Amino acid sequence: MPGRMDPQGAADVMQAAGFDPLEPYKSAQALWRCQCRACEREVQVKYVNVKRGYADCPLCVDDQRVAIMRNAGLEPLEPYPGTNTGWRSRCAAGHVVTPWFASVRAGRSSGCFYCAGLAPTPPEEAEAEARAAGYDPLEPYPLLTKAKWRCRHLLCGDEVLVRLESIRARKGCCMRCGTAASATARAASAEGAAELMRSAGLRPLEPYPGSSHLPWRSECLTCGAPCSPTRANLWRGQGGCVDCGVKLNAALRLGDADQAFLDIVAAGLLPQAPYAGVNKPWPCRCTECGSDVQPRLSHVRSRGGGCLQCRPAKVSTSQLGDPQIAALDVREAGYEPLEPYPGAAHRWSCRHMICGNQVAVRLDKIRRGEGCCGHCAPYGFKLSAPAILYLLHHDTLSAVKIGITGGTDRTTKFRRNGWTVVETTDFATGAAARTIEQAVLRRIRGEMRLTPFLNPEQVRGTGGWSETFNSQLLPPATMRQLVAAARNELRI
Repeated sequence: MPGRMDPQGAADVMQAAGFDPLEPYKSAQALWRCQCRACEREVQVKYVNVKRGYADCPLCVDDQRVAIMRNAGLEPLEPYPGTNTGWRSRCAAGHVVTPWFASVRAGRSSGCFYCAGLAPTPPEEAEAEARAAGYDPLEPYPLLTKAKWRCRHLLCGDEVLVRLESIRARKGCCMRCGTAASATARAASAEGAAELMRSAGLRPLEPYPGSSHLPWRSECLTCGAPCSPTRANLWRGQGGCVDCGVKLNAALRLGDADQAFLDIVAAGLLPQAPYAGVNKPWPCRCTECGSDVQPRLSHVRSRGGGCLQCRPAKVSTSQLGDPQIAALDVREAGYEPLEPYPGAAHRWSCRHMICGNQVAVRLDKIRRGEGCCGHCAPYGFKLSAPAILYLLHHDTLSAVKIGITGGTDRTTKFRRNGWTVVETTDFATGAAARTIEQAVLRRIRGEMRLTPFLNPEQVRGTGGWSETFNSQLLPPATMRQLVAAARNELRI
C-alpha cells in the first residue's frame, strides 16, 4: 500500500533508539512491545514517537524520577501520578506526605513539611495558645495561622477576630483594649508636660488641661506674645509661638543673599534688583543673549538655568549629543552616514558598508548592540529577499488589512482566523514591497484620515492590528485601487 512503512525499516529505527522489537510492526500509532537495552525490561512504545526523537523508555524515566525523590529523602509508595500531582511518599522520619514531583525536582519543596517545621498546628495546640494570650475561642480553629478566628477577649469581654500568627507575634487583636493602652502610653503627667513646655521656650499661664490635644494658654519667652499650643504639637517638635514661627519661616525662605547672588551669576544671569527670596521673581539680564528675565532662584538652582530664550537651545544640545562621537559609533558598527546627525532616537540615513545598501539606523539601537540593516539581519522581514504584499478582508469583523510578508505562512495564519485573501502581489525585494505598503498607508492615514479599526485582542495570534481599517469606509476594491495607483506612481 502506498505510504505504508517498511517493517524492516521501522525495526531498524527502533533498534537505533535502543529498543529491540519483540513482535512484528503494526502501525506508527500502535504500542509496540519491545525490550529496552538500557534496563533490559519489556516496555511498550509508539514508533511515531521514536521516529520523532522524543520517546524514552518509560521504565528508565520512572527510575530517574524515583531517584530524584530518594535524593530528597522520600520513598514513593505508589506509581508516578504526574508532575503536578501529589505523589504519596514516606520520609526518612516515617511521615507520609504527598509532595509534587515538579516542586521536589526544582528544589522548591523540602519533601516533608513535618520535618521542615511547616506542618499545620493541631487544633488543641492552637486553642491552648489562644487561651494563654487571653482569648477564648468561640469556633473551631480554622487550621491556618493567617485565617481569622472568632474569639472572646477575656480582659474586656468583647468578641474579636484574631489570627494565630498575630498571637505568636505578640500583637494585640482587641481594638478597644489596644486603643486604651495606646492612650495610656501617650498620656503625660502635669510635671512632664510643664517641663516640655519650658524646653520649647514657653511659660504656662494655667495648669495642664489634662489632654495632649487641648490648647494650653502660655507665653512665649522669646517675644512675649501669648499663644495656646497643644502638648501633642510640642511633642512632635512643632513650635508653640505663631509669631516666632512666621519670622523663622520667612528667614528660611529668604536664605543667604550672598549665596543667592553667586548662584544667579553662575547661571549666566546679572541681577537688576535686590534679592527678595528663593520663590520671588528676580529681575535679571541674561549675559548670553541680553534678554530681560525674572526667574525664581529655586527654579534656577533646580533646573540649571533661568533664560527662556537660551534654555531650549541648551536642552536640545544636551539631548542631541556630540555629532562627532555619534559618527564614530555608527562607523564602528559598519555604517557610513549620508546626512548630518539628527539625534540618538531619530532615523539616520546611512550606507551599510557590508552589503552596500542605504538604510535608516538609530544611534540608540547601535549603542545597544542591535542591528539596523534589514538586508543583512538573519531574522525578521528581509528587505533584499523576495516578498509578497497582501490585502485581506474579514466579513464578520467588517475589516480590511494590508501587509507584507516573506512567505505564505503569514497569510495562512490569517485564513485560519477567518480572513479572506483579496489580492497578493509578488515583489522582487522586500524593500519594494515595503515602499508600496507605506505609500498606501500614508494615503489611508493622511488623505483619508482613517485610524486602525481593530484592537490587539481581536487579532490575537496574528497581530497587525495597526494596519486594519473599516471595510465600510475602505472597501476591498478601493484598497486594490490604492495599491495599483502607488505602483504606477512609484513605477515599481
